[in-house]
Amino acid sequence: MAILCRMKRFAVLAALIGVGIQTWGQVLSIASIQGNAESSPYVDSTITILAFVTEPHGDHWYMQDAYGAWNGIRVIGPDVLVPSNPPWWSGERQPEVGDQLEISGTVVENDGNTELHDAVLVDFVNFWMATPASITVTSQTMQDEQYEGTRIRLEQATVLSAPDANGIWTVTDGVEEITCVGVDLDDPMGNEDPDGPSPGDVYQITGASLESNGLHVMHVGDIDVISLGIGEEFGFDRLSLSPNPALDVVKIQGAFPAGTPWRAIDLQGRELGSGEVQHTTHWLNISEWPAGAIHVVVGTHRGVLLKQD
Repeated sequence: MAILCRMKRFAVLAALIGVGIQTWGQVLSIASIQGNAESSPYVDSTITILAFVTEPHGDHWYMQDAYGAWNGIRVIGPDVLVPSNPPWWSGERQPEVGDQLEISGTVVENDGNTELHDAVLVDFVNFWMATPASITVTSQTMQDEQYEGTRIRLEQATVLSAPDANGIWTVTDGVEEITCVGVDLDDPMGNEDPDGPSPGDVYQITGASLESNGLHVMHVGDIDVISLGIGEEFGFDRLSLSPNPALDVVKIQGAFPAGTPWRAIDLQGRELGSGEVQHTTHWLNISEWPAGAIHVVVGTHRGVLLKQD
């Protein structure tokens, strides 16, 4: 591996000599680029980092050079390809988790995110390396600027809405709604959800923090299934809850006979109400229920309701 790395450095040096001297910028820590502030002190500067790929997404990815807050950054590099490395892989490929890369680029503030644009691979240092661990966050703490670009983790997130055409879906940790971008359907450990996120599913979600329209969202890298909605586990259709979110009343509908028992449970397991539905369409008064995500179970059917203040 050391020989390969030296060969790559020689190739880069030779290329630079061929096109003339070019300034790549000083090698900096990601924390110094983030600057412990909303805006980087290096905006519009060309700098170089040496870091690990934590969350790859094709022609853009996230990198960290240490664990913890302020140590992550999003890198935009459509032309960056990791060179062939037989027998491990043949042909060039895009950056993957565990790659240790020396990258040069221009620091840009984009929609509140400090990013590295026009990325250039200076050196492919190593691969399959241990990367900085994810930081456990909540729907509230993940909104802190210090986690921008870093790998974060939601320990227990209940799916509120399935991914739309753009791969955007929502979850809650029982406190606030969280927007997720992207899905994970292919887990090497076999812990993926084959049909993807569905209302009522409970996951542990790992990804990177990305600011979008003033809020930090989860750019998903991996989901681990904690539990699946009852309807999905037993093959029954889920009930319909509308409106959702709701404030005072909610209508429940589904393929269940009159007299089917229902109950509502919050994420702490406390029962908020119970009874029997009178028809396939049934109205519930939820005005006294606490705000947050609530599991509504009707017979073998289950849905998740977001109660508003």
